[in-house]
Amino acid sequence: MRTKIIITYGPMIKDEKILEMAVSMADIVRINLSHGSEKEWSAAIEKVRTISKRLGKITEIMADLPGPKIRIGKLDKSREIKKGDEVRFSFGGGAAVPGSVPIEYDLIRYCRPGAAIYVGDGELKLEITKIGKRWVTCRSYFDGIIESRKGLSLEGLEVDAEPPTSEDMELLGFAVANKCDMVAESFVRNADNIRKLRSAAKDAKIVSKIERKAALDSIDEIISESDMVMVARGDLALNVGFEKLSQAQRFIVKAAERGETPFIMATEVLASMVSKPVPTRAEVSDISNAISNNAYAIMLSNETSVGKFPLEAIDMLRSCISEEEHDRMLESSQKGL
Repeated sequence: MRTKIIITYGPMIKDEKILEMAVSMADIVRINLSHGSEKEWSAAIEKVRTISKRLGKITEIMADLPGPKIRIGKLDKSREIKKGDEVRFSFGGGAAVPGSVPIEYDLIRYCRPGAAIYVGDGELKLEITKIGKRWVTCRSYFDGIIESRKGLSLEGLEVDAEPPTSEDMELLGFAVANKCDMVAESFVRNADNIRKLRSAAKDAKIVSKIERKAALDSIDEIISESDMVMVARGDLALNVGFEKLSQAQRFIVKAAERGETPFIMATEVLASMVSKPVPTRAEVSDISNAISNNAYAIMLSNETSVGKFPLEAIDMLRSCISEEEHDRMLESSQKGL
């Protein structure tokens, strides 16, 4: 079975011609429901289906639910941050302190001087230097960008809120109404989270995104209730620690194998190709390992949604899969001899 390619819809592939080339190389298109509007999502789904029909192929649609993630609120525009810059975050909703970045969750009781705040999957790291009643001031470790609705993590904190949230259930209704083939739930903690989705998901397959320590503790039960699991390495690394990510990934893959449940590998698969036309050697090896572990699919995120080289990234992933599976076929035939 060929490892499938999942691409994430976004600004860089929404052009009709580019999207057609992207869809021709992909198997599944992910619609990230954390960003955009129902009008935009519906238009994207319709475009993908129209193109797929024209190409004479079946392209599945995955709707990705946001889950109980801590997110940056609405900003007038993106903010470019330089190493050493000070950034102030305001917590808990309501009117933000002028000039600060609003956060849609009251984190203040968890904050302490010296702790790190990560934006996105760690693209920006900031150290807390001052703490107020409803705000903190941080200093950036390196250059980066702060954008509306980007995820935010506090070092060592695992949010205790459980999915599906009320927002998730509303978005699940959208996914079902638009006949999405798969629904991915973010920040799954236990099997009950999936059971709550099951009846409302209708015919859509449920993908459990594993990105919390709590999910690792309940991995077998989660897998038994899921149609697929996703090794969502971005938030997983922030939650368990970067140095423990490989062990966590192996743990999930082995559990999926025990439960005879397909797994998807995701996050920073070809991260270098967001800004460059060629991958790193480590990324190519990473893909090869995923295929060797019988990954059902490999997912591209920023590479296709906002990256400068979306088609090159898809083609590179396709080539890596083709080469790896051709090599496996040769090995099998030689063993047969």
